[in-house]
Amino acid sequence: MSQPKHLPTSRRVPTPPPIASPTPLTRITPFLFQTFRLLSVVPAVTGALYHLFKFTASSSSPHHPIDHIVSILWALLTAHQCLRLTTGLLVRWKAYYPPLATHIRLLALQAICWPATRFTLILFNHSKRPVICWAIIGSTTCISRSVQIWVTSNLNFWTKGKADGSKGAKLGPRRWDWSEISIKCGLPMGVMYFVMAWAEAFRREIEGR
Repeated sequence: MSQPKHLPTSRRVPTPPPIASPTPLTRITPFLFQTFRLLSVVPAVTGALYHLFKFTASSSSPHHPIDHIVSILWALLTAHQCLRLTTGLLVRWKAYYPPLATHIRLLALQAICWPATRFTLILFNHSKRPVICWAIIGSTTCISRSVQIWVTSNLNFWTKGKADGSKGAKLGPRRWDWSEISIKCGLPMGVMYFVMAWAEAFRREIEGR
């Protein structure tokens, strides 16, 4: 007795599960991520706009216009570093946590940074020492960014593994990349101290001290 040429299969080909339609929360999640991320620049941008207004109305300001220019530069550096710090932490949190937990962490970060900025301005008397206040805030933010670079350094291995198509890509060990930290944190801060020193020299020369 000859065997049939085509034997019936013993199992069915599984049907792929239906693709779930995006919910309103899923659609709005990327927008919330970007909105909460941009909240990090609000204190520094507000400070820059304040000093820009004082610079344009220098006749009513007790400080020299050069002080307002330096304060604006420090505030803009602070805004940049705050945005990059928040962006780096957002990438880490999205890799570790679900969206809701990530949203809470983003808001919690701003709940810490905003009062810290205000406390620094009050503690060092911004109305009397604006340049000193923003130099402290900008320097602290640069240092915080260097810590963020170290904290998220293990994500580089995970991202590279996904890009190469490696199976089972894992998070690697954290490491201090001093070249990256020097360029992204140390160099901008050093340039600002250089500008601040020369600005003070010019201000004294203009005032005839």
